[in-house]
Amino acid sequence: MAFHQLPGSPDTIRVSVFDAAFASLMTVDLGDTVEIQCIAGREEVLPLPGSGHFVPPELSEVIAANPG
Repeated sequence: MAFHQLPGSPDTIRVSVFDAAFASLMTVDLGDTVEIQCIAGREEVLPLPGSGHFVPPELSEVIAANPG
């Protein structure tokens, strides 16, 4: 059994859309473990700079790649 990771990034996250025609991101075997990084939020609800809360840099990249 293998362990796989799927990081959150503009290449792996789709915002407000699903389509079975999207290319697969990975193939796993029965019994494998998959860890998926989920990140969420829009700029208007993110903590303010200096608030002490951590906002992953990948989230800013996803927001920039998926405006609206």
